[in-house]
Amino acid sequence: MVPEYDAVARKAIELIGPIPLEDSVPDATVREFIEFSNSIKKIAVDSNRFNFRWDGLLRYYDVCLNYSEEKTFKDKFARQCSSCASWLVLRPDWKKCYSCGKERTDEEAAITWNPPLAVDEVKALVRASDAKPAARREKEQITDAPAFATLPREVSV
Repeated sequence: MVPEYDAVARKAIELIGPIPLEDSVPDATVREFIEFSNSIKKIAVDSNRFNFRWDGLLRYYDVCLNYSEEKTFKDKFARQCSSCASWLVLRPDWKKCYSCGKERTDEEAAITWNPPLAVDEVKALVRASDAKPAARREKEQITDAPAFATLPREVSV
């Protein structure tokens, strides 16, 4: 789990845990939680570990995950096949529909960036999304041991 997410979740439980379900949450508690969440979000964004285009993924939120009523668009990462209506991930190297086998055009397989991005910005985003975040990379160490190793076992008769 991401430590920042864990801290925000624990704070939410701490603040609203004692409040009975039938009671409404006081405005002061809501404001305290939003301030805490924003401070943690700022630390997370400043750490540069999360290099993703959030404003393109989430409608109404900008790149720093700030709510914005004026923003009503998002990027399109999936589209339905024109032949069989299966949902397909948009990637330039995945052009064939896995359900019906229809070949998609370059335009049909491309992500729709809203607002449009320059080619070098698209390539940088694809590289960033393919790379593992530093936190996961440290945890996942590849070893030379096979996945199913035979361990010696003593059998007593």
